[in-house]
Amino acid sequence: MDPQITGFESNRRIILVGVRANLLEGLDPLFKLEEQARSQFVGVRLSNIYRAVKSSGTERWLAELWAVLRFDSDRSMDELLAWAEGCRNENLVLKILTYGSRVELNPRHPFPHPDLRRERIFVQCAAEVEPSFIHPILGQTLLQLVNSDRRSIMADFFAQGLNLHSSG
Repeated sequence: MDPQITGFESNRRIILVGVRANLLEGLDPLFKLEEQARSQFVGVRLSNIYRAVKSSGTERWLAELWAVLRFDSDRSMDELLAWAEGCRNENLVLKILTYGSRVELNPRHPFPHPDLRRERIFVQCAAEVEPSFIHPILGQTLLQLVNSDRRSIMADFFAQGLNLHSSG
């Protein structure tokens, strides 16, 4: 096997991106994001999509769809952050939750992002697309985190992610 190809593959990291979309725009922004990611990355999967419900007086949640996009990438952290920023608009907010198993305590862009344990919806969605991913700080797989979390998910199932179980 070509060592350059092997080296390229070994530098790939699992990237999990939390996505929030405006409910009024429907599913199109999420599916367009997945399509765009497929044109640039490998191993792309979109979790099921959930409609967040009101919690703790956060009215904005009533109008949001939440999901997690998973892909493999060899891009630098800065390149991924720039990609996520370029995808962001008034109807779509992206938050990079993981950069492989890297732990970084940068206040602007921590990895893994605290929402990967704090936001039950993101944990559920991430476990759907990469259940065996080990949280770099907690040392448990995403599936274990979902199974051990007794909090109820503050969301309703809205739609199945495209190609949820395909290898992308």
